[in-house]
Amino acid sequence: MNTIAANYDAPGENTGLKKLPDLDMTNGAGFYQTREEKIEALLNMPSRKLSDAQKTYWSNMNSKVDTPLQYGYYGGWEIIISSFELFMFALLCVCIVIAPVFSGEYQTGTDAVILAGKYGKTKLITAKIISSFLFGLIAFTLHVLIACGLPLAAFGMDGWNLPLQIAGTTIPYPFTFMQAVLINLGVIYLILFAMIGLTLVLSANMKSPYVVLIVLVPVLFIPMFLTPNGTTGLYNLILFLLPYRATMPEISKYISYQFGGFVMDALAVRAIVYTILTAVFIPLSRLGFKKHQVSA
Repeated sequence: MNTIAANYDAPGENTGLKKLPDLDMTNGAGFYQTREEKIEALLNMPSRKLSDAQKTYWSNMNSKVDTPLQYGYYGGWEIIISSFELFMFALLCVCIVIAPVFSGEYQTGTDAVILAGKYGKTKLITAKIISSFLFGLIAFTLHVLIACGLPLAAFGMDGWNLPLQIAGTTIPYPFTFMQAVLINLGVIYLILFAMIGLTLVLSANMKSPYVVLIVLVPVLFIPMFLTPNGTTGLYNLILFLLPYRATMPEISKYISYQFGGFVMDALAVRAIVYTILTAVFIPLSRLGFKKHQVSA
């Protein structure tokens, strides 16, 4: 009933169930027509400052939502979707373990032995990078299995095939709850790989693992204390791409990035940005350790 009632609220309004008895049912409820009109009103709000291309993008995405909406229980999936940012702590733990991969060699003085070896500047560096990513992948996956498994075990898997729109009728993404969870987990894994890459770059260029963490922790957690003041503008668009905010699916906020006449939603841009960062960080970490000057 709350889902139905919220559909008839104006954008930004939350009247609850008290609106239902006052609805004019003379010509029928018009549930889906009202939903379309509400989405249109949201897209045309002056405060959103959406371009015509962005409005068209979101309208086209919304047109792919299948109706009528199938309703059911989705408690376990709702908990997972609302708690994605907690994965940042698992990501930090992975980075803490990886921080000494290169800098630990500098601290103990074994860098001279390693870099003077036959494969010290080639195969050993590759092995360190591969093992770092493999450890991060396994450790983070174990955390994901526990973090997602517990709410599903407690509240059941019911609702995996239900549309996101039953959690909010104006959500434009044509996904089921399971699809939304898997897609956002994919983005989070890309963030993980990029942060592992950044940790390796810092480790290869800094003398101590503690210095690595002094740089890394603010990168991961300062965005936690920054609040977006909208969904457009350079500040907001950058904030939505920073690691902490990028773990949140933001499925109801119509966050889009326009490049000329081309428009992409936040999930797609995050995937591209963190894939590029990973591709950049890996060779930089190799180069940093390879070019390290051994202290006399």
